[in-house]
Amino acid sequence: MSEWHDIATAPKDGTRIILTDGKAVEAGCYAPSIHGDEYPWAFVDDYSGADLTTGYVGVAVNAFKVADVTHWMPLPAPPQSMKGKDHG
Repeated sequence: MSEWHDIATAPKDGTRIILTDGKAVEAGCYAPSIHGDEYPWAFVDDYSGADLTTGYVGVAVNAFKVADVTHWMPLPAPPQSMKGKDHG
């Protein structure tokens, strides 16, 4: 498993990485164009605002504030082919 790196060394080219503010851990990327320069680290987050009458459940693109996100690490590699296994 990779080690955590200081956020100052994180890629800023849109590469998806794992981010943390010391409390939450999210997969995201550097995307200041979504929420502005103060909240540049974007991630997709589900929320519990489900509308039970329509069945609508949404997601939101949230962001870490630049001063709060502290560390990052690369996403792990996907699993190798599961030859001979049923992928359902």
